[in-house]
Amino acid sequence: MVPVAGLLADAFGRRKSMIIITTMIILFALFRL
Repeated sequence: MVPVAGLLADAFGRRKSMIIITTMIILFALFRL
């Protein structure tokens, strides 16, 4: 997750990457539930 987040941060910028990371975390949490 860390390297993927880093690549997204470099590609899309910090703001967009933060939104993508938060959505990914929420999706993983929902799938685990």
